[in-house]
Amino acid sequence: MEKLQDVYFKEGAGAKNTHIEILYQAKSRQLQELQEKYELLQLDSSKELRILRHEVALLEGAKQGCESSLKQTQDLLTQNKEARFELQKKLNSLEEINSTFGDGA
Repeated sequence: MEKLQDVYFKEGAGAKNTHIEILYQAKSRQLQELQEKYELLQLDSSKELRILRHEVALLEGAKQGCESSLKQTQDLLTQNKEARFELQKKLNSLEEINSTFGDGA
């Protein structure tokens, strides 16, 4: 009878070990799947980061182009204002001369 109990406990322990092995394998597969998902997420985020950095570089270039264009436009506007002021002075001077000659005639 003791031998039957020993066999029973040994078989129970074996079943328990088999159950633990199955759980261990399942956890190992789950861990492997999670690692693969993590690696894919890392690759995706790295790719997104490269794309975003490239977009930032393009936008910075466009910004510099706009700033340069704005500066040139402001310079032209200033030059045109100065030229308009000078022309207005000449026009006033000519009108004054014309007025003087017109009154004297």
